Amino acid sequence: MKNILSVFFLVMLFLSETATALDIEQMTVKQYLLLKKSNPQAVEAYFAGLYSAFFIANAQLESNKQPLLFCVENGFTPTGKGLQNSFDAMVGKDLGIKGEDTVNVASLALWVERQAFPCK
Repeated sequence: MKNILSVFFLVMLFLSETATALDIEQMTVKQYLLLKKSNPQAVEAYFAGLYSAFFIANAQLESNKQPLLFCVENGFTPTGKGLQNSFDAMVGKDLGIKGEDTVNVASLALWVERQAFPCK
């Protein structure tokens, strides 16, 4: 439990450091769609930071011999832009999520990564 809390703390710390004054670390899908139109550079920076946080969390989990959040294949170099593109492909589709526009972007982005890179 202590390790899970440590990983969560690291992810949230990293997200808070990469967020702008708009408090985008708690951004919903609806806010994301608006921000993407008005400030695409902030969105790109957000996804780069988010992806870094996911990898830091995965490294900590691996170090603790715990199940990973997602498993990237050898030789593949994921990027924040790739995560954003995958996320954009999912937004607006019927995912069976009630109130999708109010879902936290970071949570949905992690779900997208788990679908794209499942651990076997």
